[in-house]
Amino acid sequence: MCLTDERRSSFLSACGPLLAQTPAPAQPDPPGLLQRLAESARNAKAKIQHFGEMARGFADTYYEDHIQPVAGDYVDWASQKSRSALPKLKTAGSNIFVMSLSIV
Repeated sequence: MCLTDERRSSFLSACGPLLAQTPAPAQPDPPGLLQRLAESARNAKAKIQHFGEMARGFADTYYEDHIQPVAGDYVDWASQKSRSALPKLKTAGSNIFVMSLSIV
């Protein structure tokens, strides 16, 4: 489609202000932006790891002070019971094995 001079001038007069208001193309990222972003990401990671280490230390201390003294007695009791039950189970298991051989 060919625009005549009259149509071209009316087109430019109608669209000229719109073309003038079009923003300039975005400038590329300023130099060093990626380096700054990487540095801030490293700083954030270091802070998170530091807080994690603090929380782990608190949990370990709490366990040693409050849970282990109480749970330790139960662990010792269970260990003693298992040590005393193990020979009985071995004897019972061997008796069952011998009985099963004698049946066959």
